[in-house]
Amino acid sequence: MKITKRRLQRIIREERAKILSEIGGYSREYALPGIAQERIEATVEYAEDQFWRVIVEEFPEVETGDFPPDADARLKRDLTRAVEIWLSYNL
Repeated sequence: MKITKRRLQRIIREERAKILSEIGGYSREYALPGIAQERIEATVEYAEDQFWRVIVEEFPEVETGDFPPDADARLKRDLTRAVEIWLSYNL
């Protein structure tokens, strides 16, 4: 099935509305002036590394580090969203 530009734009608008609804209408552009997205992403990556370090320390009996790629993507997305929301409430 071919997706037209108009349909793709509608899908993007609908997904954006769904995300904004899930997080209470939060808008990063309005809430985080002067905070570079790269800084947020680097901070989230560091925090996630520390999170997994603690998990590994607390479960020494686990011998592998397998984690599904789709779950990893959701975790990164949700952590990033949490940091953005936290910043918007505290800056």
